[in-house]
Amino acid sequence: MIPFDLPPKPTIWTPPKPAIIRAASMKDIAPHLAMPMMATFAAGSVRGFRRASARTVTLVADGEGTAIGDLNQGGTLGNAFNGTTSSALADSAWKLSGSSSGYVGKTWSAAKIFSDATCYPPNNTSWTNNGSGNVTLNLRGKNGTAPSSAADGTIIGTTGVFADSTATRTITSTDTSTAWDHWILEIISATTNEIGCAELDWNELV
Repeated sequence: MIPFDLPPKPTIWTPPKPAIIRAASMKDIAPHLAMPMMATFAAGSVRGFRRASARTVTLVADGEGTAIGDLNQGGTLGNAFNGTTSSALADSAWKLSGSSSGYVGKTWSAAKIFSDATCYPPNNTSWTNNGSGNVTLNLRGKNGTAPSSAADGTIIGTTGVFADSTATRTITSTDTSTAWDHWILEIISATTNEIGCAELDWNELV
């Protein structure tokens, strides 16, 4: 056998270990950003880039605000905010027949964002002392001067049309960002009988 030299054992290449780079904090990066807007964003500015915080649904106390509206036969306007959800027409906020609409609500010392409302009709007459026909309940918000009529303000929630009954109705806001000085419940009837509201429980977003 003829002797010969074997080639050297090959060396297996291994990649170098990656360098450990300390992640810069947003505080470190912000001063070096070219655009002021980006620097503001990196620093966590509240303008435009703040993470939206969840609002809390909070029941508005009956005694808060000043009652407004025309459901005030015999000085009964405040009965819509006395905490009693089951009342006869005479013990509710109500008005005499002769009109196809009425309203009751509150003026706030500081504007509030409306969330939802639970509306209770008189337990012996329904919303219109009729028990038949169609009714619509609208929640309206207004800023500035107080509403002067049932239709004075922006609709921010509605039941749509329903057959009159003594059932409780819930209205949810379609605008959860605007704060309003005044909230009112507008009651629209297909008849001109008495109109009443036993109680209004409403929630705000804070």
